[in-house]
Amino acid sequence: MGYNDRRPLQGTPVSAQIARHHDDRLGAVYSSIYAFWTSRQAASTSNQSSSSQTNGRRRDSYSMILFDHEVARCLENDFSSLPDQLLARVLPHSARGGTAYDLALQEAQSVMTRHWSTERYASFAPERRTKPKLATGRLWLSSCRMENVA
Repeated sequence: MGYNDRRPLQGTPVSAQIARHHDDRLGAVYSSIYAFWTSRQAASTSNQSSSSQTNGRRRDSYSMILFDHEVARCLENDFSSLPDQLLARVLPHSARGGTAYDLALQEAQSVMTRHWSTERYASFAPERRTKPKLATGRLWLSSCRMENVA
C-alpha cells in the first residue's frame, strides 16, 4: 500500500490533507472511503429530513480494520462521526508492509460478532432481503449494505 503508483483523487476538499500524509496507494484508499462516507452522509441527511426517527445518528455503523503484518482497528461500530472526523481517525495509520490476511479476517469476525444486531438485515440484491449468516469458524465476506429495519 506504500507504493506511489496510485494516489489520492485530486480536486476534492480533502485531497491535499490526504496527500500530505499518504501520497500513495493507501491515500487512494482513504480518498475512496472518504467519498463513500460523504455520499452516505448526504443520503442519510436527506433521509433524516423526511424521518425524525434517527435522533441525529445515521443508520450505518462504520468499522474499519487495517492490516499489514499486524491488525489495527481504526473505527469500530461508529454511528455518529462525520466524514472529516472519520478521516482524522484513519490518517495516522500508515502502510508498513506485510499481509496478515488470517489476522485481519479473525479481527473482522470478532468485530462483527461483538456488534451484531438482529435489527439489521443485509441487502444482497435490491429485490431480495435475507438475514446474513456467519458460518462457524469462517467469515463469509460479501458486498452488502447493512440496514436497520424499522
